[in-house]
Amino acid sequence: MNEDSKPTIQELSIDTKLIAERLLLANVGEFIPYSELSGIIKKDIRQHRHYLQSARNRVQRSDQIVFAVIRGEGLKRKSNTAIANCGPEHTTAIRRRARKGLRELGCATEPLVGDDLVQHNLSTAVLNLITVATKQKKMNALEDKIRTAEEKLPLADMIDALK
Repeated sequence: MNEDSKPTIQELSIDTKLIAERLLLANVGEFIPYSELSGIIKKDIRQHRHYLQSARNRVQRSDQIVFAVIRGEGLKRKSNTAIANCGPEHTTAIRRRARKGLRELGCATEPLVGDDLVQHNLSTAVLNLITVATKQKKMNALEDKIRTAEEKLPLADMIDALK
């Protein structure tokens, strides 16, 4: 601890460590109810979610263990198959965020100049790219290319599949 007796960013709280230790013990497919996690730290985990999120991040980073949230109930350790198939939920969320960003950028009604114009056009281009690349038709074309590839698909081939 530093001289003010406050934890530094590098130090984990004891609650985070206790939760992480429990998460490390979970078997694939095992469900851990929030009530159990609350009992471990003697606090309502729903009021102290930051401990849980820090512990989840730690075990994912250090041990490649991933948990799914069962809303309102607890966590379930994901299998390799579940991890491998998590992409669609992320791409759907990313596409939704990109479209929302484009709608926000479209609200710039005053004429932009200089760096503001460059930033606006850059952001619009990137978000449009994300929106196009995550359309189901484009995802299917990319999937076909990946299935026929002998190894990881080079970036140039991925871009070609999106044309």
